[in-house]
Amino acid sequence: PKPPALVAPSFDRPPLDDLDPGEPAALAPRAALEGLSFRDLRVDGLDLESAELTLCRIEGLRAPEVTLRYAHLSESALSGWDVPIVRSARTTWRDVEIEGSRTGSLEAYESTWNGVHFVNCRLGFVNLRGSHLQDVAFTDCTIDELDLGQSKVTRFAANGTRISQLIVEQAT
Repeated sequence: PKPPALVAPSFDRPPLDDLDPGEPAALAPRAALEGLSFRDLRVDGLDLESAELTLCRIEGLRAPEVTLRYAHLSESALSGWDVPIVRSARTTWRDVEIEGSRTGSLEAYESTWNGVHFVNCRLGFVNLRGSHLQDVAFTDCTIDELDLGQSKVTRFAANGTRISQLIVEQAT
């Protein structure tokens, strides 16, 4: 019998044409933000723990650390980030694009990602251990270490991406 055909991840591009400018002070823990655009942020740290971002764009962020633990991101785009440490354990990302960004450590273990696409990003250590990933792709990225151990992965692609170390033990 013929092996089953591989199916590439599919994405719904976030509809981010008519966003209102957001005030940087609105980016706070437990914030509920919708339809906002934030540009050129230079901050000492950004804490969005348990926040909900829907139909938002954050473009041009420079910070030593960003906290997204327990946050929900949907139909949003992040671009031009220069953040050494992103703490995003136990987050939910749905239809999110990340483009042209640099991160040293992305701690996203025990997260749920559906329709997440990284494009032209430089990532050091990406910890997705124990996560549920569906329709996730890294396109033209460089990743030093990608830990998918104990994760459930459906439709994953890494076109044009260099991954130096890939950990997949006990993953399905």
